[in-house]
Amino acid sequence: MLWAYLSYKPKGWRRSLTPREDHLLAEHLLRLPPEDRQSRFLHQMSDDAIRDYARNQDPSTRRVIGWFRAGVLRGAVELHFSGDAAEAAVTVEPEYRGSGVAQGLMESALRAASNRGVKKVIVRTSHGNKPMLRLAKSAGARFVVEEGDLTGEIDAKSPTPVSYIFDCAEERSGVLASVASRALELLAQRQEARNG
Repeated sequence: MLWAYLSYKPKGWRRSLTPREDHLLAEHLLRLPPEDRQSRFLHQMSDDAIRDYARNQDPSTRRVIGWFRAGVLRGAVELHFSGDAAEAAVTVEPEYRGSGVAQGLMESALRAASNRGVKKVIVRTSHGNKPMLRLAKSAGARFVVEEGDLTGEIDAKSPTPVSYIFDCAEERSGVLASVASRALELLAQRQEARNG
């Protein structure tokens, strides 16, 4: 099972984003076409509203797991926790769709939610968002219509020792990547100061 995780296809890497990496989520969301933003938020969002959204989240009630290709966030699943439930939202940039990225992100989200004691994972989407409907249904979602949109509920599984290991690996790799990124930024600044 660990080998399957490490050889995850398509070639890329899943990891948690740290709170100081909110700008990566904003950049990813801003690369989405307008119709995808509409599908994600169930209404139109301006560029400034997306930047504010990414920046103004409480890290104690939100976790973002990203899929990176060549060091750039190209897909994400956001989990918003409330009591024993969590709302999940998956976004993948168009050129990376159809290759299993969203499914891998959803699996990570369900694992992270169950490890946190969540009983239900909620997915909200529109009737026209067929990829999200297929993804959520493949995870076991049952949908009802609410205010014209669809709300799906997925029963979270009980955590296992293996689920904790995988979740910990994604969480810790996010911290390590963030620290490494900051160290590289500082090295570049020092080099500039020496050369400048």
